[in-house]
Amino acid sequence: MKHYAKKMLGESFRQWKSELNTKYVQKGLTPFADYGDITPQQWEEFVRQKNSKESLALSKRNRDLALSNVHKVRLGPGGYQRKADQWRREREAIIAARPY
Repeated sequence: MKHYAKKMLGESFRQWKSELNTKYVQKGLTPFADYGDITPQQWEEFVRQKNSKESLALSKRNRDLALSNVHKVRLGPGGYQRKADQWRREREAIIAARPY
């Protein structure tokens, strides 16, 4: 349970930082009205990190990599295993519904 909680906390924090980057840093805005607990010093450091050459190069590389995908993933958050279970149930329902 502790491992799961730490994992979820880390994922939530990463998603929140990504949201801050897309909604505020890339648009030149500040989050102080929405997130009052962020200090100006913390915000300046975050903006500096997100506008660094390394961060911008990594972002461009990942964006180009994502755009190069010919076959987009459409399985959803459950992945292949959840879909495989769903497909198995659908196939069994079709077989059970056959009249012969």
